[in-house]
Amino acid sequence: MNNFPINVWKSVPSLRIVIGIITGIIVAYYYPIPLNIIYTSTALVILMLFFLLVNPIAVKFKIKWLSGVVANILFILIGCYITFQHNIENNINWIGHYYPENETANIQLTLMEPTTEKEHFYKAVARVDAIEKDHQWIKATGNVLVYLRKDSLKETYNYGTQLITNARLNIITNAGNPGSFDYKRYCQFQGITHQVFINKNQRIFCKNTTPSRLYYYLYKARAYLLNSLQQFLPYKSTYGIAEALLIGYRDDLDKELVQAYSNTGVVHIIAISGMHLGMLYGTMVLFFSLFKIKPWVNYIKPITILLVLWGFTLIAGAVPSILRSAFMFSFILLSEIFNKKSNIYNTLSLSALCMILNNPYCIWDVGFQLSYAAVLSIIMFSSSIGSWFYFKHKIFHYLWKMNAVTIAAQVWTFPLIIYYFHQFPRLVIISNLIVVPLSCIILYAEIILLFAGSFVASWGILFGKVVHLCIKVMNLFIIKMSAVSYGTWEGVKVTPLQTILLFVLIGSIISWIFNKSKHFFFIGLGTLLLTLGIRFIDIVQKANQHQLIVYNLSKIPVIEIADGRNTIQYADSVLEKNSLVYTYNIRPAHIENRVKAVSAFPIPYYFIVNNLRVIVLNKHINVNKTSAVIPTDIVIISQNPGISLAHIQQLFTPKTIVIDGTNSLWKTQQLKNENKLLHLPLFETQNNGSFIKEL
Repeated sequence: MNNFPINVWKSVPSLRIVIGIITGIIVAYYYPIPLNIIYTSTALVILMLFFLLVNPIAVKFKIKWLSGVVANILFILIGCYITFQHNIENNINWIGHYYPENETANIQLTLMEPTTEKEHFYKAVARVDAIEKDHQWIKATGNVLVYLRKDSLKETYNYGTQLITNARLNIITNAGNPGSFDYKRYCQFQGITHQVFINKNQRIFCKNTTPSRLYYYLYKARAYLLNSLQQFLPYKSTYGIAEALLIGYRDDLDKELVQAYSNTGVVHIIAISGMHLGMLYGTMVLFFSLFKIKPWVNYIKPITILLVLWGFTLIAGAVPSILRSAFMFSFILLSEIFNKKSNIYNTLSLSALCMILNNPYCIWDVGFQLSYAAVLSIIMFSSSIGSWFYFKHKIFHYLWKMNAVTIAAQVWTFPLIIYYFHQFPRLVIISNLIVVPLSCIILYAEIILLFAGSFVASWGILFGKVVHLCIKVMNLFIIKMSAVSYGTWEGVKVTPLQTILLFVLIGSIISWIFNKSKHFFFIGLGTLLLTLGIRFIDIVQKANQHQLIVYNLSKIPVIEIADGRNTIQYADSVLEKNSLVYTYNIRPAHIENRVKAVSAFPIPYYFIVNNLRVIVLNKHINVNKTSAVIPTDIVIISQNPGISLAHIQQLFTPKTIVIDGTNSLWKTQQLKNENKLLHLPLFETQNNGSFIKEL
């Protein structure tokens, strides 16, 4: 293990601050604390620290532990404060405080990024500027997702465009399917709480503004890079990867190709990471080494490198993985300026502190967690793993060192990977052995392509062919590796508690190996048994489950009957052709419920399960001519059937009516309005998530 500090608190002093602030963030998120209590508590803690510091040295030494406790409480309160301030709902001008319930109002928006083109609309994040209330404009704030209908869009909307709309603002909700991604929380952590779909007749163009000169030029630079890549790389499968490799732009990526990269454990290549910044930093250092005899280099070098690194970081979207690297390299450069030797662990901790102070919610970001886990693993273990084998030949020695880094990175990232992605790539070492060097070549070739192509178009075309060939080879290799049947350990279900226990288990094993202490062996053994016990209990519970599940999907109706660890699935045949719907919506539910086998059938009009009578009404079924009453327990309304609730009540006398997500918004609202008079037991999945009935 690579020189991990024995006395952590002295060697890594910022770690105590980071742990305290993270604790405060978690406390304030799950148990919100009023601001006046935070202020009062902070004042009392500072007063107590003052009295502790003015004591004589002998007394200070005796109550040193108390000073530490009080200091940690202060750090926790700081975490509570920044969490309160970053919660947009605590802002008195937040749009949610003013927007009328079940009504519409005129709102003024400013687009805070260039629009992204989708199949039927243009998408962008917008800032709320004001809302019209009682014929007066009131200042408001908050971020919303704006969807501009493509079929009627003639104007050009860019960063800074202002518009007024009377389209309905809707609160962002989750799909609510078992095991699904918490999209609502993801948006809230970015200050986005609402979304709005705007047609042409619902918007009025105001003017073009420039909210930030810095971001205006950064978006200009990004657009130039993207246009240049698309000019010299005409195939989407190629320039999509090239864009992701260079600046982390992922909107042109093929989702199935991304899944293949994920299955083989090399998705970090197309998710902008510290590797990119490290290569840029190394290139800049190499460039300035040519002028090391010049005295002006000592002044120009750190400033230039910092500007280039942070400019690239902002163009790439300042994602956690690259932001961490930017802070780390900044601290390294600052230590060089002041001739101070930097402690890599302290530098890592300080970079985390800067990120947390900038955005406390980043601690829930998967990229943030994986980035720090990977770097910590590499720092701690790559040197030891690299010493396992020695090769005289330089090429083999280099390849093994690269493999050592890949193996080391898996140590602390393993629990996070199986928790978030429910899989682990078995061939990750082989994949990285080929892809990492190749991606480095591609990245440098892209930089040369952009530089050369801006001066001589023919050079750009030449290097474009080189980049295209390299990316084509890399994609082909990834697809072949992903197709290997045993290449990925899939369908792994791990709870948050089990994830924590896995970290404890790994730490115990490492400590036992390096310290030869039997205490760590027994801690690891106990942790392993507890982890397996939790898994066994969950498997037994899932083996006895009996549920009817109506999924909340927007295009494809899916109904499942879970019987133990097997399930019967009723769905349209189009589900078999749409692998992405299964991957992102059905598969997480199967993992959550530990489903082993699925029997698929077309959706029936009528079926009985455990004496529960279920009827499915959709656009293909005409029941208006039916006069006979069919007593039913559950009626599922799907795909906008032309029937009223009153008619459904008359024909089926259901105990529960379920409106699934395949119904349009107007149809769902129509049925809800009708039910205000009928008062039938109505469940709609669009706002409430999937319908689950225990059988």
